[in-house]
Amino acid sequence: MIGKTDQHFRRSGEILPIGKIEKYIHQRLEESKGLFFTVIDPDDHKTAENAAKTAKNANEAGSDLILIGGSTLSSQEFLDGVVKHKRKT
Repeated sequence: MIGKTDQHFRRSGEILPIGKIEKYIHQRLEESKGLFFTVIDPDDHKTAENAAKTAKNANEAGSDLILIGGSTLSSQEFLDGVVKHKRKT
């Protein structure tokens, strides 16, 4: 069973602290009716730089969270490259 208790989650008898991202999500949900998530599938981009540019554009458009990954990601190196290039921008 998963349940929220203040700043912790309970899962299968364990009490886990809420992390930085979960705190951000809860805070933003309290402030607004919803969140704008952007999902970037690196398989849809020819280069890591192109995927990072998409992430930058999403950030500039007001995305609250940017998720990078896909169900058929063929290269961990490509994903690492996207994150590396995004951090530079």
